[in-house]
Amino acid sequence: MTTTPRRIQRKRTPGWVSPDNTVYVGRPTVFGNPFDWKEVGRAKAVAMYRDWLAGKLDDHFPDLVERRQAILERLPELRGRNQSCWCPLEAPCHADVLLPLANQDMSEITTKMQSKSSHGGRRPGAGRKPQGERPKERKTYTLAPDVVERINVLSDETGHSKAAVIEYAVRSLKKLPHNLE
Repeated sequence: MTTTPRRIQRKRTPGWVSPDNTVYVGRPTVFGNPFDWKEVGRAKAVAMYRDWLAGKLDDHFPDLVERRQAILERLPELRGRNQSCWCPLEAPCHADVLLPLANQDMSEITTKMQSKSSHGGRRPGAGRKPQGERPKERKTYTLAPDVVERINVLSDETGHSKAAVIEYAVRSLKKLPHNLE
């Protein structure tokens, strides 16, 4: 029987033990929220974390870009696992953002991409660069082997290029729920 991963509140109660299949994602870890809730409030800190992971705050926090990329690269480590933090369960927490990201159903991406391929997956003018524009800088990422395998499968199933599969997945990550405030 598979259970849905959930958020666990860490406790200092004598005898309390973190449940099996649980990863601590608090501030000292790579997954920790760099925005201090004591300064901006819990809801605002979680909203900022969500926007930051979606790449919306890079201009405001350029020193955190590499850390964001490290979190996104390591999301597969959280897949299928509970996440623990010190935040009270009734309060907003950055783990509420990480849980759906780490456990995103890749089959939903497959279905959505297949429904968009009515025109063969290419739009008019795709691949053409306007005259005089410099090409964008390319960023490189290291993906876990299971993620690479899933990208290959999705590419084969949908008929889209691997780059298109990755682009679609990244775009869907940017559409995180905004109801955590």
